[in-house]
Amino acid sequence: MLNTQPTKSFHDFHPGCKPLFTHCNSDFGSFLRECLQFWEDTPLVRDAVEKDLRVDALAAKHERRRQGRDALLESAPLWDCEEADGLPQACSLELQMGRPRMPAKMVFLFCMIRGWFGSVCSAKVRDWMIESNTLGCILDEHGMRRPGITTILENINVISEQTLRLIHRLHLRRLA
Repeated sequence: MLNTQPTKSFHDFHPGCKPLFTHCNSDFGSFLRECLQFWEDTPLVRDAVEKDLRVDALAAKHERRRQGRDALLESAPLWDCEEADGLPQACSLELQMGRPRMPAKMVFLFCMIRGWFGSVCSAKVRDWMIESNTLGCILDEHGMRRPGITTILENINVISEQTLRLIHRLHLRRLA
């Protein structure tokens, strides 16, 4: 007699568990695994990407501080102040708790995805990134939600030409 009961899967017994890389049996899954392995194996690339992101974050911090200072200076006459001696002159060169940033590893991965597709802005690529189970698994593993396209673009555009040339050179060296 044929059993018509549906077969229970692992997730029926363990609904909170998520499989690791279950949807990566594809060309794109292999590509992402290679990219992540390259990231792990190449500290020079990690350092360069992290440096680019840090430089940009510090520049943004300085700009926010400058804008705040300018706003206070514009309103100083309202306070009947002659000088702005009490205002902060410059911000520190250290990043502290504050605006959440995309991890460097994910910025690198999205740079590589841009190279894979040629863009991350087209409607087709955006739809694909939303629907990709493989990408979703990787982001879940790193405790990240899918970033918006603007967040992705802002972060990957921070990576300098020098860093991109380094990545390309080391990719070629690895293939040789």
